[in-house]
Amino acid sequence: MRARVSSLWLPRTGCGPAEYQDAFCPRVDGERSGPRLRFALADGATESLLSGRWADLLVRNYCRGPARQVAGVLDGAREIWNRQLLTYPQQREDAGRPIQWFEERGLARGAHATFLGVQLSSGRAGSRRGAWSAVAIGDTCLFHLREGRLLASFPIDEAGLFSSSPPLVSSRRNGAPDRTEAARGDWLKGDTFVMATDALARWFLQGAVAGRSPWSELASAVAAGPAPFAEWVHERRSLREMADDDVTAVTVDVL
Repeated sequence: MRARVSSLWLPRTGCGPAEYQDAFCPRVDGERSGPRLRFALADGATESLLSGRWADLLVRNYCRGPARQVAGVLDGAREIWNRQLLTYPQQREDAGRPIQWFEERGLARGAHATFLGVQLSSGRAGSRRGAWSAVAIGDTCLFHLREGRLLASFPIDEAGLFSSSPPLVSSRRNGAPDRTEAARGDWLKGDTFVMATDALARWFLQGAVAGRSPWSELASAVAAGPAPFAEWVHERRSLREMADDDVTAVTVDVL
């Protein structure tokens, strides 16, 4: 199978790229091919320390690691995280920014993020159809589109279901199972999958309920490029149509 991936993102108003807490994989746009393609998006929780770094580790471990169940992906990411934390204090010392006392409690609590992983697969090269599957923890969403119609919205399908405290993946294993949800379906050549973090996903579902076609508006904004996309997001924020939070859109077009 073949697919083209494109991604655009924007941090919260007044924040620079270093303060952007979302993460996605692959990081490079363009065409992908193979019997199994994986894409992932995560939203680091602003209130936890190093959440953007944890989000990035989650998406990379899902996309680049061996095919396995999501529990193995998450536990594998935790193992890597724990090894990295062993050298983090020295890295801060070397950078002239030693860990402060008020950061120690945050490090002890761990980092947190929502997570969405999507896999597209086909039985043979050149196939015009195949299967998709997705796993999610939290409110980062997947939308499946075909011929201008919304076929699936996962894991949230109503704008009113978003909250200020979604389930999160913790970098610390606390004994409780991860609150993972799963979905699957079939794709056809020409389908589009959109992955979006919560502010954008909520706007998307509000438009769908109102009878608009938010996927068309979003597609135009993404196709226009980074600067027009940023202007479009700023306008949505100024009109209070979209929360002022990190925004990420990952679009996968099946070719």
